[in-house]
Amino acid sequence: MSKFSDEYKSTFSQIRSDQWFEGEILPKVKPRRVKKRHTLVIAAAVCLIAALSVTAYAANVFSMRDLLLSPGSEPSALDLGWSGDDVQDTGVMPSVQLISLQGYSDSSEYKAAAEWLAFTESYDTDNAILYQVGNGPTGLDAKYKQYLVYSQEMADKLDEICAKYGLRLHREFFALYTKDEFISQAAAGNFLGGNHVLGGYMYDDGTFQFDSDATLSDGTRLSYQFRVCKKGVFDEVYLNIGNMSDYTEWSFASACGMTVSLSQSLYKSLIIAETDTSFVVINIMDGTADGVSSAALEAFADSFDFSLLY
Repeated sequence: MSKFSDEYKSTFSQIRSDQWFEGEILPKVKPRRVKKRHTLVIAAAVCLIAALSVTAYAANVFSMRDLLLSPGSEPSALDLGWSGDDVQDTGVMPSVQLISLQGYSDSSEYKAAAEWLAFTESYDTDNAILYQVGNGPTGLDAKYKQYLVYSQEMADKLDEICAKYGLRLHREFFALYTKDEFISQAAAGNFLGGNHVLGGYMYDDGTFQFDSDATLSDGTRLSYQFRVCKKGVFDEVYLNIGNMSDYTEWSFASACGMTVSLSQSLYKSLIIAETDTSFVVINIMDGTADGVSSAALEAFADSFDFSLLY
């Protein structure tokens, strides 16, 4: 990926040490030579949250289960950057499930993302090819620089998947810094309402993401990531939601006239919308334990006009 892409993600999309398990919107990446060792304090927090997670899951209406990526929904300790010592220290592995940010399971975008994820999780499992390549040039950047592709075999597989599902690749990546830039580039009007933007990026095909925070009318504060994946494009970014059984889910008729899907757990909330051209996921790093009520989440969903997105 580009230099700015790496810098942006290190600045805006770090997995926070106190709530890393919430899963921020990040691409699936192979571990590098140096892996961080998570502390026992973090592990203890994970155990506590697992014990408190008793929220019921409401199925069959705009179901999150239709976003679950399988195979690939249970990454290994190595995928997560955990060492053997981490597992021995805690005696537990974190509960991890990945969902698609590209669309529901009947879409070409979902199927391509699931197939690519299954391939990458079974490819180069000992990282021998990755280590051989190192940080040197792969000769593949001209076409695949926006993807984690470091061998010709991976490039060929990605081309095969895109051809199978009729998808095109991200080509160029550029930064957007302000609310006005996102409105002018991404929508037919002010889809953000009174919300602001901290910073983000966009691909040449219109797929974009920005990070932000908000204070709701009831005083609730939250931080979130707003991601839009354009239909007809291959995207390899997934979201770790922890355990799907921890979520309550319901549909909501938003003020813009679109029905959206809302989901909440103790420490995360999601707003999911689909337009004719895009799949939208708002990943909120706060949940019911942080004071985000269902009414507050609905009010936040009402603050966006998804119908204006190109």
